[in-house]
Amino acid sequence: MAKRISSAAGFEAAILQAVKENINETLAGEVTDISKRIIQESIDTVVYGAYSPKHYGRRMDGGLRGEGGLSPSVGDMKLTIEHDVVGNPYKRTFNGGSVSYEPWPDSPHQVSDLSGMIIQGYSHPVGGPYSASRPYMDYAEEQAVNNGEIKAAIIKGLSNIGLK
Repeated sequence: MAKRISSAAGFEAAILQAVKENINETLAGEVTDISKRIIQESIDTVVYGAYSPKHYGRRMDGGLRGEGGLSPSVGDMKLTIEHDVVGNPYKRTFNGGSVSYEPWPDSPHQVSDLSGMIIQGYSHPVGGPYSASRPYMDYAEEQAVNNGEIKAAIIKGLSNIGLK
C-alpha cells in the first residue's frame, strides 16, 4: 500500500529519502565497481609502473592489486573504500645460486601493512629502490573525481527513479 503524504514537508522528506536510498544503492553497486577498477589502474600506474625489476610484479593479482584488500562501505550517500593488504610473511634471501625463504624479523611494517608500506615508502636496506612514497590512493581519488565515470553512474542511478 502506498504511503499517504499529507504535507509539503512530508512530500519533500519522502523525495529526499528516495534520492538518498537510490544514491546509496548506486554507490554500493556500479560506483563501487568503477572505484575498485580506478584503484587497480592507479596501482598499475603509480606503483608497478614506477619500477622495472620483474620480481616486483610477482604478486600483482593476488597482492596489492587483488580485490581482497579493497573493503567498500556505503552510508549516508558516501562511499568509502579502505585498502588494507597484508604483506608476504616470508622474505627471500639470495645466497649464491640458491634462494631461501625465512620469516621477516618482528616488525609491524614487514607483514601487516603492505599497502601502508607502499604509500609511505619503505625499503630494506634504507634507501633501496622501494623507499620512495607511492601514494596510489591519492592518485585514484584524483582520477575518480576527474574522469566523469562516477558522476555519470550517479546521474544514471537518479534517472532510474525519474529524476533528471
